[in-house]
Amino acid sequence: LALIDKLLNVYGPNGGCTYDIGYTFSKTLDNSSLAAQVDKLNFWMMVGAFHSHAHNQKCQLHWHPLYILRM
Repeated sequence: LALIDKLLNVYGPNGGCTYDIGYTFSKTLDNSSLAAQVDKLNFWMMVGAFHSHAHNQKCQLHWHPLYILRM
């Protein structure tokens, strides 16, 4: 959470971060003290490009950097 706080403060709005457990960690962010700031700054989590291919297509379409439209 400290790393995400730093990213939000340094880079500001419309940022993102890849993490091999990006899906699970996004739930942690939603339940953390950073949730309001994450929403306000339109920050999103992704999974690594190779990691997401180990999962089903629905996971890839939502979490893979290639398919995230706002990038």
